[in-house]
Amino acid sequence: MKKVLTICLMVMMVTMGGSIAAEKKHSVAKTDKIVTLQNMTVEGVVEKVEKKKETGPDPKFEFKLTEEDGTVVFLPKGEIGLDQYVGKKVTVTGQGSNSEKKGKKSRMFKTITKIEKADATPAVPAK
Repeated sequence: MKKVLTICLMVMMVTMGGSIAAEKKHSVAKTDKIVTLQNMTVEGVVEKVEKKKETGPDPKFEFKLTEEDGTVVFLPKGEIGLDQYVGKKVTVTGQGSNSEKKGKKSRMFKTITKIEKADATPAVPAK
């Protein structure tokens, strides 16, 4: 009788362990996203914003750019020299991705290949 109980208990443990592992594997598959990077060029004003949900004595910052249509473009962490463009209108070229949540468009650069100040005055067409 003890052998039968032991075998039943072992079968239950193996069966439950397999179903738990299957659940974990399934939830991982739901959260994995494949993001295709594309070449992007955007124009807008650079902002330096203190990150929310950060704790500790030193504040953390992120850089973002807002296009004229209100689309927010997040600039990658660690890009050197972005401080010099804060408050200025710039043109940024690089690779990134687009997304939309609840009707709000946003873009995120993964890499920046070029950043330059945008011309503040409109170009006069040649005659």
